[in-house]
Amino acid sequence: MKAYWGWLRLASHLHMPLSECMKKTTNREYLVWNQWFTEQLNEPDRHDHYIMDLSMRVASILNKNASKLSLDMFKLNFRSKKEQEKESRKASKARWHSWLGKK
Repeated sequence: MKAYWGWLRLASHLHMPLSECMKKTTNREYLVWNQWFTEQLNEPDRHDHYIMDLSMRVASILNKNASKLSLDMFKLNFRSKKEQEKESRKASKARWHSWLGKK
C-alpha cells in the first residue's frame, strides 16, 4: 500500500480514479508532481496562515515580549528524511567533539 501513496495523492489532487491516473500520467510527470507536492509542504496556504496567526495571538497573550513575535516564528518547516539524517549526524559529531574537547 505504501508504494501507492504518491499515486493516491496525485489521483486525489487531480480528482481522478487511481487506475485512470496511472494510465494517463507518464513517469516523468509523476516525478515532477511528487517533487511539487514535497516543496508545497513548506509553502503555507490560507489555512496555515490562519493557524499561524491564531498561535501568534495566543503566544502574545502568554509572552511578556509580545512585540517580538512574528508569523514566521510559527511556520512549520518540513524536511526530507535525508535532510533530517544529515542534521542528526552533524549534531552528533558536534556533541562528540564537545565531549572530546575538539573544535
